[in-house]
Amino acid sequence: MKFIPQHSKKARLLSQALARSLDIDTFAANNAVALMYGHSRWTVLCKAMLNGQPSMWDEQITLDEVDARQTILIERLRDGLSLDDNASRTLVQHLKPTAQAKSQVVAINQRPAGPGGSPVEDYNAITEAFGKIGNAPNPDAVLGGLLKEAMGTAGETLPADFDFDKLSDRLRVAKPVDPGAYFDILQSLGWPLDESSFEQDYVTGEPSFFAESQTGHVPVYITALAMIPEDDNDALAQAAMVQTEADNRDNMGTERLILLWSQPVVKVIDGAGYSYWGCLWQDGQWRDFLINGEMDCADRLFALNPPGQTANRPSRSQADPDHDLAKAVVIFLHGLQAQREQVKMATIPTPSGWETLLPSLQ
Repeated sequence: MKFIPQHSKKARLLSQALARSLDIDTFAANNAVALMYGHSRWTVLCKAMLNGQPSMWDEQITLDEVDARQTILIERLRDGLSLDDNASRTLVQHLKPTAQAKSQVVAINQRPAGPGGSPVEDYNAITEAFGKIGNAPNPDAVLGGLLKEAMGTAGETLPADFDFDKLSDRLRVAKPVDPGAYFDILQSLGWPLDESSFEQDYVTGEPSFFAESQTGHVPVYITALAMIPEDDNDALAQAAMVQTEADNRDNMGTERLILLWSQPVVKVIDGAGYSYWGCLWQDGQWRDFLINGEMDCADRLFALNPPGQTANRPSRSQADPDHDLAKAVVIFLHGLQAQREQVKMATIPTPSGWETLLPSLQ
């Protein structure tokens, strides 16, 4: 049984009620709702709500059909969150997942079983130092020294078996991603976005929200990586593109998608400033995209970044004068909007001529 609610608000309120009933996070509740409805995860449910035929509410079908639905919903919720039968049945009775009636919060003492595992290694304290190593011939060695120094200052030592191999790559993917910041940035540029599809909790390789367009909704993926355009040797970036394309093929099935890197990088070409921020996928092909304030929707972004045009050979219509938009994006992502006038913007150069923006307060 696959269920598609007639209003996306129903799924959102149902998820909120489930999260409060079990004291679980939004991500877990969203995916539990999707599983109850017969979809593999929340973003797949969102796509179904955007494009699929809505199902009938319980109030529109027979009592026998309602009972059959209830049995399936109880089993799916039980299995999806490792609950016992009584807890799952009580939740379904109060949450009313397939009815027009309002979902009611009910306190359930049983906590869902969660995956085990050790805490994620936290490298955030030295990510700025990582940005400042420039073009060091052995960045892993430089980073290892910085990490040892930072730990020593804190009165701690690294474990004897700490793995320094590919430390620079591991740092690149350690940066936290806040999908809401990217959603707010695009919305402030005038982009029509589907709010019901917004995913508060970031999941690598899955869309964080959908942009509206004339050709259908376009999934927007985000990655913690920053990338220099046309760098075919960047294995992590290439892997992110492969993972994104595979998810879209297997779960979204859209003709176009947008992949945002963690923040824009900038370059002056023929006296004009340009800001590179991600990749577009269309007709089975990837291409880099530049961005400026004129690109106020997904359709304009695709139109002003046509196939065959590269980031290093742009047109003037793609220019971001003085990198104004890129700077505003970086300030917003670092949470420095209130201190905008006090921000000093440094740059980290690369051999390609593209530079990473690094804000600091004066």
